[in-house]
Amino acid sequence: MVGVAVIDLDADPPRASERSGAGGSRRSLISLLVAALLLAALTADGPAPRALREVLTAGGSAAAAFELGRDALYTAHYGINNPNSESAVRRYDLTAGREVWAAALIQGVQNLVISDAAGVLMARSGSDPRISFLDAATGKVLWTHEEANSAAIMIAGAGVLFTADRPDGTVLRLADPRTGRTIWERPAGFRVYFGPSVPADGEPGRVVLAGADGTVLILDYATGRELSRGDLGGPLHPAQFPDIEGTVIGTVGDNRMVVRRKAAGEASMTAFSLVPFARLWQRTSGPTGLAEDCGDVWCVSSAVPGISALGDPSAVGVSAIDPGSGAPLWTNRELSFAFRFDEHTVLAGDDQEMPEVTLRDPRTGRLTQRLGPVIRAGDLLLRPDTGAPGWTWVEIHDHAGRVRPVGVVEVGAAYGCEQRDRYLACPTLNGPTKVWWVPSR
Repeated sequence: MVGVAVIDLDADPPRASERSGAGGSRRSLISLLVAALLLAALTADGPAPRALREVLTAGGSAAAAFELGRDALYTAHYGINNPNSESAVRRYDLTAGREVWAAALIQGVQNLVISDAAGVLMARSGSDPRISFLDAATGKVLWTHEEANSAAIMIAGAGVLFTADRPDGTVLRLADPRTGRTIWERPAGFRVYFGPSVPADGEPGRVVLAGADGTVLILDYATGRELSRGDLGGPLHPAQFPDIEGTVIGTVGDNRMVVRRKAAGEASMTAFSLVPFARLWQRTSGPTGLAEDCGDVWCVSSAVPGISALGDPSAVGVSAIDPGSGAPLWTNRELSFAFRFDEHTVLAGDDQEMPEVTLRDPRTGRLTQRLGPVIRAGDLLLRPDTGAPGWTWVEIHDHAGRVRPVGVVEVGAAYGCEQRDRYLACPTLNGPTKVWWVPSR
């Protein structure tokens, strides 16, 4: 039974008394046994893979928000005396599995964002305009932002990017992440904002703005310096969804912009380079919509899942196009979404509430593997166990191109999980946020 030895459940399986009757308990045991046999089959011809390992249970109750940093977990819990205006924020060291600091804030925190490059944790609520910026190493509040009618778009090592609506117009401002000091500020005007495009390291290089008159500005994130500008031809009438009348703008990678326009039933899709700003190609037939980087190809979804009838009911499915020319490569009308899974694979799914997910060849759309109903968390796949409700299998896509399980976790809502580097954090059935170390591919 080589497969049994590599299963790390990270907790004892639920007892029969915790199930809805003996039948549920038997189904759970059968499900776990089947999974064990599956792991045994996967490792029969080679050494057993390393398994999932629990490294932390954070607190005794559910967190209002949590965020994975570099070897750290940050959590926020509502205050006891006044949940709407008090929060406790904590940092846990994942290598040691212990709490490092705890800080009390006079705001109800519902969102945490960490910038490891800046060493700053941003804490904000859903309604209170106050935003607190904490030293990630100590928990000390470095500064707060309380300007009304403003929003923090992004925090990075170079600064925190804000937009603010003021009596004299909208401004874009970059603030020092540790002091709040203004680094640069400029009028933004009425615009369609769709940047910055963020690379894998989380450090944006550019901010992209499109004005209502069609003017496009590309700014350096750190300095606000204008890198290039162009004209799309205005006025622009933003569309809420990709398949209805109006204009939708998006960025792909770090130097491409795609503009989808639809007027009087006629749609077009145009690709631009950002620096220098130049039109590359335009399509007026075939698949049109916003593009997603799928490695060797761009994946284009022409409609929003479940609501395509708002626009063109026939504008459904996913297409792949050549990024250099816009030429269509394949279309699959049974798919609802597709995006890059790794350097050689596209992960795609249909329009069900729990989508049936598949892996496909990016150049041909050819089906390479059926995964069934899974949820993506970073580069991991989470598969709820239908035979043991509340338990979720964690799967990785290894270098051999196989999707294989590495363990099972007790998770109440798998879609609430977050993955970073080799760590997976999830809300659990009994409340506390747990973190597991995940083996490499």
